[in-house]
Amino acid sequence: MRVVLGGTFDILHDGHRALLGAAFERSPDAVVIGLTTDRFARETRDRVNPYAVRERNLKRYLAAHRWRRARIEAIDDPFGPADDLPDLDVLVVSAERHGVAIELNEARTRKGLRPARASDATASASASGRMR
Repeated sequence: MRVVLGGTFDILHDGHRALLGAAFERSPDAVVIGLTTDRFARETRDRVNPYAVRERNLKRYLAAHRWRRARIEAIDDPFGPADDLPDLDVLVVSAERHGVAIELNEARTRKGLRPARASDATASASASGRMR
């Protein structure tokens, strides 16, 4: 199973931890984490830590949880690589980003790729007791 998720991951908080936990909860073969570039991140916020800092902090968090099957990719648009990955199975999103998952699957279908299953990280985390 191949999973993808994305975000700015500026300062890791419960929402980020829920996304990452949901991505790894079923022991996937691979997890692709799209990390927004500085330019893309600044489209929606005034201040953001530099990409290198966010990437370092994300790598440390992954290592602390021994989540080694992750690959971090810089993304410069809402879909990142997910609209081109032929073997993508699951897209982990927060409830407020579910619309992006629908748009992504429409883009995948237009390209002749099968839609990915959208997994709501917030619901998954609440069910497992990770979020309070």
